[in-house]
Amino acid sequence: MSESKNVKINAHDFALAVVQSVPVNGDSPESIVEQKFELYLAACEKVMAHNKTIIEVEDATRAEKMKQRVNNLLR
Repeated sequence: MSESKNVKINAHDFALAVVQSVPVNGDSPESIVEQKFELYLAACEKVMAHNKTIIEVEDATRAEKMKQRVNNLLR
């Protein structure tokens, strides 16, 4: 279960899935669009926050590997 937390998610695809799966009520097409748009943005923000820590770990890992390669070349 914890391994799934280390998977990057496509924000656009996830947000579309959220928007399509959550019914909203509105008194006009415009109000429905506004609610769907808010759902889309909220889903994107959540995914970007989720992905940020994964990307930071990947970047740190790459940097460490590069540092080791440089050190090995300098020996």
